[in-house]
Amino acid sequence: MATNSESWIGVILKNEEEMLAVDEVIGAIDDFFEKYSEEMRDSEYIEKPEWENVVSAVRKAYELIQEQPAATPSL
Repeated sequence: MATNSESWIGVILKNEEEMLAVDEVIGAIDDFFEKYSEEMRDSEYIEKPEWENVVSAVRKAYELIQEQPAATPSL
């Protein structure tokens, strides 16, 4: 998904708005790991002030996805 999230619209994402929210989450995570690497323990990550950027992006995406009407399967 990180390389082409648009291709997931209609598969696991409902629309472009959800895609953009997920892209923000991916971007926040990428920025965080670029700065701190992937070698720390979980407890060390969440102590970093930039972790709040990840949490905020996830929270926004979650709220947006919860607000979206459920997809109606086509038969």
